[in-house]
Amino acid sequence: MPTFVMLIAAYGICFGFMNKLPFLYARRPFLDALLSCSFCMGFHSGVAVWLLAHLSGYLPWGGPFYFELPLWGLASAAFCYAVDTLLRAVESHTHSEEYLEDYEKADPQWLPEGMEHLGADSSRFGEA
Repeated sequence: MPTFVMLIAAYGICFGFMNKLPFLYARRPFLDALLSCSFCMGFHSGVAVWLLAHLSGYLPWGGPFYFELPLWGLASAAFCYAVDTLLRAVESHTHSEEYLEDYEKADPQWLPEGMEHLGADSSRFGEA
């Protein structure tokens, strides 16, 4: 159970840095590249969570530090990348009919990115 909690904490840190800290964007090209990569941020957030868990006493010091830390970072990177990819796929397919209709009333030519194939008419919703 501590492993799952730590992975969720790592994803929370990863998500927070990638999506909720706009003042960090456009500062340095390296920082922009790091903040746009869920695998990279997952590694660093996993290392941070591992350090916090061990320094706070949540987990005891066990295996060799030089072996456990990079493995935890890589496991966290894979987890964060998988969760982020899954959530992006779900978000791209969750526009409801009401959501689309509201935006079509405001601008009939508007469609969410990736939904251009539906066209701008309301006949795709089965209306006559």
